[in-house]
Amino acid sequence: LSLPPRPLLRASRNRLLPAEGFSLDELLAAGVSLAQAEGWGLPVDLMRVDACEPNVAALRVYARASRVTPG
Repeated sequence: LSLPPRPLLRASRNRLLPAEGFSLDELLAAGVSLAQAEGWGLPVDLMRVDACEPNVAALRVYARASRVTPG
């Protein structure tokens, strides 16, 4: 399993800065429940209300990799 993605926050002038955690909107857009995110050890910031597309894309890739179980 790969390392979990790091959450980003869109700041002024369209810069991306490190964030405290993923927003609930980002988790839902990526198809990840809050329980799954906590189970995977992903940081979640329930105070954030925006969704950053790079975070959603990173969560989708991580979720796809996490759902694959080695046979």
